[in-house]
Amino acid sequence: MGDFVEDKWEWKLNWRRNFFVHEIDMVVAFLAEIENVHIQHSSMDILSWRAGPSGIYSTKSAYKLLKEADSGAIEDSASKIIWNLKIPLRAIAFSWRSFKNRLPTRANLRRRRVDMPSYNYPLCESEEEIASHVMFTCTKTRILWWEALRWVNRVGPFPIEPKNHFLQFSHWNRKSNTNKR
Repeated sequence: MGDFVEDKWEWKLNWRRNFFVHEIDMVVAFLAEIENVHIQHSSMDILSWRAGPSGIYSTKSAYKLLKEADSGAIEDSASKIIWNLKIPLRAIAFSWRSFKNRLPTRANLRRRRVDMPSYNYPLCESEEEIASHVMFTCTKTRILWWEALRWVNRVGPFPIEPKNHFLQFSHWNRKSNTNKR
């Protein structure tokens, strides 16, 4: 990870892959943190777990550390609603992934540098395959939503984001009705 150059430690980090955009701030913070670490020739290197009082790793201390870090995160209302519905777990997981834009659409695959002959939605070939187009704005799939709205005797515009679309439908129903679905 590094060498002594003129009795001063010099970091030489090699990364296995290029960083994603969302990782760059973490890398900068990491490099700033290790810059202040002074490694000495005369002392022996040891592992120490700072999250536990003994300096030794334990699952309990790691769990406590993760819970403390997560306590500041505020879960949005759509996620709270979806995880409490009485529907199949795979439907919940699919919905949650769509809320977080984690579906394997061609646009997401392109962002992950997966080469494909075309990134357009194969059903219509008119636009790039993103979740909102596949589920709401494509002329081929929009017909399904109009039919579903007719079944429940509702009319309304379609939000483009999956989370907002879900919230629109969940607010149309009373809690007693949504718990049965």
